[in-house]
Amino acid sequence: MGIAGLLFTGLVSAALPEEFLRMLLQTRLGKAFKNVGMGFVVTSFIWCTMHLPVESQGEKTFDWELHATRLFTLMPIGYLWGYITHRTRSLLPSVLVHGFNLWGLQNAV
Repeated sequence: MGIAGLLFTGLVSAALPEEFLRMLLQTRLGKAFKNVGMGFVVTSFIWCTMHLPVESQGEKTFDWELHATRLFTLMPIGYLWGYITHRTRSLLPSVLVHGFNLWGLQNAV
């Protein structure tokens, strides 16, 4: 795949669309709730559910403990991404952090 392919995959096909949709949802929910913080919380919850483990796919049992743990360990990262977008009023910083997966944050748990 090479470096260019990895950058394209990380930045253009994953981080940019996800952060763009997150920004739209976060700002719209913040206005709907008349509370920016609620926009962060609800959007972070949705973002975290998109990053739940897929190990249970195809199995007959669903590991609720694994998924709940993953969800709550990802929430602070979701708040970080939301805060970066809100504070800078730009997608660029969160797209770069997410696209390059700096520190491997969402995959570390």
